[in-house]
Amino acid sequence: MRSIGGKKNQNKILKKYNIPTGDKTPVLIVIYAFGDGYQEEGKEDRPCFSDIKPPKNCIDKNILMMIWRTRDGGVKYQF
Repeated sequence: MRSIGGKKNQNKILKKYNIPTGDKTPVLIVIYAFGDGYQEEGKEDRPCFSDIKPPKNCIDKNILMMIWRTRDGGVKYQF
């Protein structure tokens, strides 16, 4: 695992993406590759967004990065 910008960018990212804050609040953020853009759900297991008009309102589950905030307030990154 590695950090992308570390502490100096943390507050900027939290504010920009409206990420919940709190020292003891566990959070999981998953960042997907957008690749081919929005797709139809079809027979694939794709996450879909209700605020986007179907049929092309789903994305492939190609995970680029996961970010965890642990119960003890630490942050972990997985690529």
